[in-house]
Amino acid sequence: MSRYPLLITLLLALTSLSSLSAAKELTLAVHPAPPFIIPGEGFNVDASKGVDIDIIKEIAQNLGITVKLKYCAWHACLKKIEHGNIDILSFANKRTERESFLHYLSHPYLTENPTAVYTRIDDPRNINRYEDLLSLQRVGLLRYAAHYPRLDQDQEIKKVYVNSAEQLFPMLALGRLDAIIVAQRVADYRIKVNGFDDSLKLVYQLPSGHQPLYITLSKKSISKALFQAFDKEHSRLLESGRIAEIIALHTQP
Repeated sequence: MSRYPLLITLLLALTSLSSLSAAKELTLAVHPAPPFIIPGEGFNVDASKGVDIDIIKEIAQNLGITVKLKYCAWHACLKKIEHGNIDILSFANKRTERESFLHYLSHPYLTENPTAVYTRIDDPRNINRYEDLLSLQRVGLLRYAAHYPRLDQDQEIKKVYVNSAEQLFPMLALGRLDAIIVAQRVADYRIKVNGFDDSLKLVYQLPSGHQPLYITLSKKSISKALFQAFDKEHSRLLESGRIAEIIALHTQP
């Protein structure tokens, strides 16, 4: 057997280890998506917390890497990770068009993330099927979010886009929107914490809105070796039940 294939294998292994050890700090995007990502008050990004932040920090710590937090609105986060200005973006649905610039981890950290429609409690209209959305004049959505393929491509629904999901709830409560369509777990948290219990209600859950949530890494700034190490540690935490523990810590009463 020639010694050259063995030498090449050893060199590749050393290169991978070198790439991993060289990554001393990764930048994680912080965008509002409570209880998964809760930005610190007054834009104090270092005071941010949530399910995703805890999971990513634990993975990084186990790999000997520190995590720096950086605030951005969702649409800006996508641009920043595409250009390599941030390294990690979580609370992401899988979309083919994003795979050109995102490394998706092999497994979602949350297998179900239902998308739902909310209206005001005093709104008498019945919305119990997708087609009922066509009768509304102002349906609020988060700009550049992947909600549900049919909805995202629908040109008939009269959509009003905002740059941050947190804008949707007061706009709906004040009558500036007829309905909003958002991730149900985030909406239920916001409605409870921000005191909208007596003004907003869930009326309809989209039939194919159970989209898994992923942690993603930038293809521009993250080496293949580092992605593989990150992915392997994430899978280990999933299998051990540790990620389920972190989710329960933030979501159970």
